[in-house]
Amino acid sequence: MSYALFDQVILAVDLPELGLRAGTRGTVVEALGAPPAEYAVEFFDDQGKTIDWVVLGNEQLRIDTERIGTTSDINSARDS
Repeated sequence: MSYALFDQVILAVDLPELGLRAGTRGTVVEALGAPPAEYAVEFFDDQGKTIDWVVLGNEQLRIDTERIGTTSDINSARDS
């Protein structure tokens, strides 16, 4: 799976060395490589404060189906 800029994602694995647990929500802030092999993701706590900014591979992420919309959805709606 590939992710677009500002896609809402969920961490699929625990990263104890960073204090991040599977299920932590984040936002893709940059795609690295061509095709993207890694993604820079900013993770947030329940209050919306940044926990950490981490570069991760596809296998460490999954799309957040509970948070509706991505930037591309918002831009499409704006253009219509």
